[in-house]
Amino acid sequence: MGSIELEIGGGAVELTRQEQWDFSGTALIDPSDPIVSLKALPNDPKRTGVPRMFAKLVVETEGKKTFTHVFDATGVIDDFVELPF
Repeated sequence: MGSIELEIGGGAVELTRQEQWDFSGTALIDPSDPIVSLKALPNDPKRTGVPRMFAKLVVETEGKKTFTHVFDATGVIDDFVELPF
């Protein structure tokens, strides 16, 4: 994995590597701007034959149902999702 950038409501979320492919972070979610954007780049995004990449976002919010979303793309993930809270 090259790099991962996660933003919620326009602010960067500091991520901590838990295992080779697992990252975690904590952020406050502003209900007026519940947009999550994720950018994940492979080690060499210009390389041909870059495999399909997947990233699973799990948001746990006190008193709410856990939200899960899967991002996927060939090569580079650069996508967003609006949280349902």
